[in-house]
Amino acid sequence: MNPLVPNTYELIIFYIIPALVAIGLVILAVRFFTASKNRPGSKASTDDGQNCNDQL
Repeated sequence: MNPLVPNTYELIIFYIIPALVAIGLVILAVRFFTASKNRPGSKASTDDGQNCNDQL
């Protein structure tokens, strides 16, 4: 085995799992941001003009 080439378990542990965690955090952040944006009186609802996703 070449020590510079990672095996399958190292790929799964060090790349796939953090990627899944990062995707999950992005989804939670987007859901929280859209929920707080739609709520009146929140800080995010006054942040018009900086969001490019208004057509969604």
